[in-house]
Amino acid sequence: MVADSSVVEIFNERVGASGYALPGAKLTDVASIKNGWAGVIKLPPGKLATQNAISATEMVMSAYDAEPGSLVIEPTASGRASEARLMVLSQNPLHDTLPWPGPGEFDPATGIAPIGIYADGEPALYRFYQPGSGAVHDLIAGAIGSGKSRLVDELLAYERASGLIVSWVIDPQRGQSLPDWMDNVPWSARDLEEGMRMIRAVHRVMLTRNAYFATMSWTDDKGRKRRGKAHFDPTPDIPLLSVTIEEAHQLLRLEQARELVEDIAKMSRKCGVRLRLIVQVPLLDQLGGSTTIRDSLASGNVIVFRTANPLSGHGIQRHHPRRPTPTAPYVPQRPTHRRHGLPTRRLLPTGTNAHPLRR
Repeated sequence: MVADSSVVEIFNERVGASGYALPGAKLTDVASIKNGWAGVIKLPPGKLATQNAISATEMVMSAYDAEPGSLVIEPTASGRASEARLMVLSQNPLHDTLPWPGPGEFDPATGIAPIGIYADGEPALYRFYQPGSGAVHDLIAGAIGSGKSRLVDELLAYERASGLIVSWVIDPQRGQSLPDWMDNVPWSARDLEEGMRMIRAVHRVMLTRNAYFATMSWTDDKGRKRRGKAHFDPTPDIPLLSVTIEEAHQLLRLEQARELVEDIAKMSRKCGVRLRLIVQVPLLDQLGGSTTIRDSLASGNVIVFRTANPLSGHGIQRHHPRRPTPTAPYVPQRPTHRRHGLPTRRLLPTGTNAHPLRR
């Protein structure tokens, strides 16, 4: 499919004209992309915003007589409220099952690995840690059967092969959500009682590491001797500790667990401890009612699959662009199987036998 002047004419006549879906809107910067074309919808400032364009997706599909799934409207990379990006595809790669190429795709220099693709064929990237900064937390949400556990399988496989990340897993459903991993990580908890023991241990690891890094001697990139380190980069001797909590709402109902998780969420980035909380909807009541947990996790990876609650996606989209940069949070949605296809843009190994803190 090649973009030509007719796509602009159709937009002006059937979308942007008075009485149509987005009156006053104009289509600009139209160019061919892989499997189709894309352009920028310029919306009349003060009258229409990005969310209006997204809500008008079905009407724009009608205007172009496009097949379901072949037209995507999303925020632009700039995030401007007076713009939206329109893509029309001759073939949507999200409809295909893509094989996972394996854990070798993880880049230890950046802490980033691909976890799928977007509708335009570009890779969807996930960050485990930020070099020169520290751990990056996760919030993963989706309805039953939406693909959350299969994504976590992929993330744990990356962690296992990395040599830089140790994985601990809590699965209150007796391990049924992640059955392949319960006997293949250094520590797994199959009920809330064991989960509480793990969270207490994670908290102790965090405090021990905080004390260690606060006084450690090291040499910076200019050869200067320093004392005390305010950031974390994983090594085989002191790996990143990644804690996955399936059905996190169950654990966070417990007051002590909620308080410990709040502390970990706030204080663990600089010492290399990260949380991966998995819930069905990304709303506050699924996080123990804790705005501290929500805000701390929302600063990292936010991944929302299909949900049964129509409010959940809108709540996340108010805070995050669909196609953020590799250093910003991102909100992929609607996966395919095995290698997940994600129609939202740019930017989660199990561990070695290394102890989470080895001096």
